[in-house]
Amino acid sequence: MDELRQSSVKRQKISAGDQNMTTVDRLSSLSDGIICHILSFLPTKLSVATSILGKRWRFLWAHVPCLDFGMRDYTMLVDQSAIIHRFILHHEAKRLDTLSLQLVDCNEYQLETWIIGAIKRNIQNLNLDVLLDEKLMLPLPIFTCKTIVDMKIYRCKGIPSSGDIRLPSLKKLHLDHVEFEDDEALPHLLSGCPLLEELILLYNFGKNQKNVGCFNISSPTLKTLSIHLLHYCCCGDVTPEVIPDYRILINTKALRSLRMINCPFGRITNLANMTFLDDAFIRVGENMYMNDSSNYNVVKFVNSICNVKYLMIPTSGVEEVFEIGFLGFLRKFGNLTKLELQLGERWHLLVDLLEAADNLQVLVIEIEKPSHFTEPKRVPTCLLSSLRTITIKITLFEVEEFRMVRYLLKNSLVLEKMEILPLDEESIPNNLSEGNLKFAFFALQMISLFERGSTTCQLAFYLGF
Repeated sequence: MDELRQSSVKRQKISAGDQNMTTVDRLSSLSDGIICHILSFLPTKLSVATSILGKRWRFLWAHVPCLDFGMRDYTMLVDQSAIIHRFILHHEAKRLDTLSLQLVDCNEYQLETWIIGAIKRNIQNLNLDVLLDEKLMLPLPIFTCKTIVDMKIYRCKGIPSSGDIRLPSLKKLHLDHVEFEDDEALPHLLSGCPLLEELILLYNFGKNQKNVGCFNISSPTLKTLSIHLLHYCCCGDVTPEVIPDYRILINTKALRSLRMINCPFGRITNLANMTFLDDAFIRVGENMYMNDSSNYNVVKFVNSICNVKYLMIPTSGVEEVFEIGFLGFLRKFGNLTKLELQLGERWHLLVDLLEAADNLQVLVIEIEKPSHFTEPKRVPTCLLSSLRTITIKITLFEVEEFRMVRYLLKNSLVLEKMEILPLDEESIPNNLSEGNLKFAFFALQMISLFERGSTTCQLAFYLGF
């Protein structure tokens, strides 16, 4: 009987082993095309490493439609550019979906050779980030590629202001720390992109380069626009004397998403109304608007985004800009349903926006600095008829904070929920001391006693504020 049991156990182990081998070898049943598609999600170095798995795998990497090279894949003792050169020359795929060169050390001849090779294989996605003290000149063939859909260019120069630019398939363009030939280069580039939907522009004003004097962004098809401006002095105090002299012209009537960081709004001298705008993210660095002489431009900017549905203002420094905007003729923010606002020293911006947003449904407030809350002369329409959720992120409740919460609770007639969160959620464990807990419960008791205009309103407190 014991021998029969041992024999049965052995058969079970062998059967389980065969099953595991079958499971492991399921990859062999897949077609080469599917395996190459799986390998396309790996960095090229790992894709090539699979060639040791067997005879069939030996050259599959050469047919993978994505090439992803980066400094992380090679030691300093290896001639990275020579390896990449051999890879691209021996690549046998008829089409190339993606070529990614991240922090790659190469010269202009090598870069042009690689780009031409990618264009011949109908490249669709290009991610180019070279690693040199001097920016490389972009090869001209890159501007007449008929198949490229998504192009990201970092730390390069040579975007021309004349000559042939034809990018008929390009939908996404990301320009990061690039140098333009002159002020006409950017509009010339955009004019050659008839299907462009997304533009991300991160520009650094440098001391040792020819800086742009006018950002002319005009596109009838653009849906997403992000502008982030950096100044060579941004590590210190930014004053009017050191901000470069430049203008911003924006004509993107089909725009749905706008993101502006460190853009002095007084510099926006031409801005078409954005009728279809869904969301806007507006962040201004401290004192970035101080040398703007024309308040009229600020009023125009505020009015141009009045159709937005979701407005995010995460920096308290922007309050003065909007204050100027509200002094002029201000249209209603009739489509605004969600507002995220960081309050600094001018809390009346909150009241101004509430009075302008009759259909607001969601309000998120971050209280960064203590200030004074002044009740509006009449209750804003949104509090009476549409505002349903209020979230307040705060570090400490003082008299004015209690006054604001009491006013919002009393006058929000259809409010369903008010949340109170810590301003810095990462600090919650450090704030759960006995003293902080006592204060949190005191605030909870105080706010719970406030009159509520909505009988269905619920209060939610998160300990740690």
